[in-house]
Amino acid sequence: MLEGTIIKTFPRPDEIPLIYCNRCKDSLKDRPLIGMKIMTDLKQEAKGSWSGGKILDPKEGEIYKVKIVTEDGQKMNVRGYIGIPLLGRTQIWYRAENNN
Repeated sequence: MLEGTIIKTFPRPDEIPLIYCNRCKDSLKDRPLIGMKIMTDLKQEAKGSWSGGKILDPKEGEIYKVKIVTEDGQKMNVRGYIGIPLLGRTQIWYRAENNN
């Protein structure tokens, strides 16, 4: 299984940083973003491909289905969608270095 947790945010210079999940629902409402698990239950389909999980958009407080494709495990194409992957948006994420 693959999961994802926010360890740092990168607001644009003209953007007010989002500190809490103000638009989240239920137990996540008003919780700090740093340390929040936003991706859950992804299962590996094939080498470099994960799906079947969910992802939280903390800016909107909405939860979507998610699919991740990666060639090297460092750069990931993360696609959040409703219904089918065609109806969604892809972001490129980079894996954080493990500081433990």
